[in-house]
Amino acid sequence: MDSMIELGQLVKEYNVNVQTHISENTDEVKQVNSKYGLPYANVYDKAGLLTPKTVLAHGIYLTDEELSLLSQRGSSVSHCPDSNTCLKSGMCDVRRLFSFGIKVGLGTDVSGGASPSIVSAMRSALATSINLSFGQKNYKPLNYLDVFYLATLGGAEAFHRGAGWT
Repeated sequence: MDSMIELGQLVKEYNVNVQTHISENTDEVKQVNSKYGLPYANVYDKAGLLTPKTVLAHGIYLTDEELSLLSQRGSSVSHCPDSNTCLKSGMCDVRRLFSFGIKVGLGTDVSGGASPSIVSAMRSALATSINLSFGQKNYKPLNYLDVFYLATLGGAEAFHRGAGWT
């Protein structure tokens, strides 16, 4: 934790972006909780790493409380459906992230995914959302406009490079 706190101090001092992973699979979530006695997002927050310039990849298993914290801090999530599928991590409910006011961009996470192609990630985001709809009554899956947004302006906004950026 000391190294993370030092990193958080550097983030504050130099006002830099932070990109890391969070809640990608259930074993990881359990291990973080066991080691630190805190929910995953709270570990990053305690270290000063949740800022408006923080982008967290995956976010599949975030609790409502963690999502509220991310929203309060202005941190964003990068949805990486190809990687989540290839690694059998799970399915991220992007609509749920949106419901907490969290900015979401689309990522490829090619180290775990099948392709560096953002178009492939767009297809996977659609498929993931459709698959989520099978198990949730009245769930509205993402559509092509939604995933085009995630791949373009959503990603730009997550990295604070959206409309009006100077």
